[in-house]
Amino acid sequence: MTLREFAIARGSEYTNNLTRVAEEFVNGLAGVMGAPVITEGPSGDVFARITRLYFELLTRFTDLQTTQIEDCLRALLDAAGAGAGSGALALRAPLGGTAASSLIVENSGSEPLLVSCLATAVRRADGVGPAFVPAIALTPLEDTVRPGEELRVTTALSLDPGVYEPDVLYIGALRLMRQQSLHLEVPLHITATRSAR
Repeated sequence: MTLREFAIARGSEYTNNLTRVAEEFVNGLAGVMGAPVITEGPSGDVFARITRLYFELLTRFTDLQTTQIEDCLRALLDAAGAGAGSGALALRAPLGGTAASSLIVENSGSEPLLVSCLATAVRRADGVGPAFVPAIALTPLEDTVRPGEELRVTTALSLDPGVYEPDVLYIGALRLMRQQSLHLEVPLHITATRSAR
């Protein structure tokens, strides 16, 4: 199930629950108001019942809202966890070698698209050491993609032994800019494997 499908389903369920709670409140209120009218003013009992119904209504609305938010956040976290590895651009090669990969940018719009690429700073996934900007060669750095066409962006990175530790994951991102504004940020995973001897 996609997040959009989840949102539609949960939104419908949330609306139905709100309707049911509101109906119960109205029915309860009608029951209270259907009590015999006292000409000397409302009795303390009637007032207490209306007040209790009102606060029960507020509590149930809050519970429904809290449940809805928790379910939505859980779905977002699950989706992020499921796609954490599959959506990343992986650069992996033996230490001292060159890692290469590519990604496709498609223009599904009706206007030409000026696309540029840049890499963010990377750092070890375990947080050890400082962040640094990798010397990634991006080809092309900038190009115009016509409607309905695709652009292949190739990446190449020399895994310098003085920069990368073997078998350690470095993380960052590759940013695709559209008309000078951030269009997409692709997770970048860099791993220098131990050279076979």
